[in-house]
Amino acid sequence: MQARHPPTDRKGTRVMARAVAAVALAACIATADAQDATRIEQMRQDILELQRAVRDQSRRIDTLERQLANAHVAPPARTGPSSAAPGPPGSDKWLAPANWDRVRVGMTEQQVLDVLGYPTSVRTETPGAARTLFYTMQVGATGFLSGRVVMSDQRVSEVQKPVLR
Repeated sequence: MQARHPPTDRKGTRVMARAVAAVALAACIATADAQDATRIEQMRQDILELQRAVRDQSRRIDTLERQLANAHVAPPARTGPSSAAPGPPGSDKWLAPANWDRVRVGMTEQQVLDVLGYPTSVRTETPGAARTLFYTMQVGATGFLSGRVVMSDQRVSEVQKPVLR
């Protein structure tokens, strides 16, 4: 006697196919949810890191502002249009070649500020070490006019007149 297979039930096959598709869809959704959860967690970590960086920068700025206020460094008052007092940040006195000729080794920083005005940036290697005053301006799309004054022991130790780079 031969074994008989039950007749194929199309409705049962469709139900089974739908069940398999539903399980596959649920697995895809679970995978997508897990990937989204990972991305969301990474974004949260990035936000926390940015918030820490902003707090650190704010503390550094506050410290620098307190140090500046405690130093009582104020530019001398101007007495007239030809005064030798340094101008506000962004002053263009440093653009005159004759002013660079007046800067000498041994001058104080205040004397340099009186002649050239405020630098566009300042770099201090380590506390109490050399301090460099940079005078820089962009010229055109790719050129820079740049000069610098190096201060050691609160006196000018090196002067590099501006050159176009």
